[in-house]
Amino acid sequence: MALARELTKVTGVAKGTRNDVLNRAAFNRGQLVGSELPESLVRDALTEAATQAGLDSEEVGPTIESGLAQGMAQPQSASEGI
Repeated sequence: MALARELTKVTGVAKGTRNDVLNRAAFNRGQLVGSELPESLVRDALTEAATQAGLDSEEVGPTIESGLAQGMAQPQSASEGI
């Protein structure tokens, strides 16, 4: 599943790039919100993965919100190669 791949990326990323990887994961999955995935599922899963990766809780929410909003503004379906 595409969401599981993104979660693995977030939890396994090295310190120093975690916020960028989280933002990219939120953007990628945000593109599928509405057509393939519920927004709450994506938000909750990314929050948990970011917490496991050691990201500061104060930056997790805004990063996910930003990435999701940008991704939802450019929707795609899983069949489009995401």
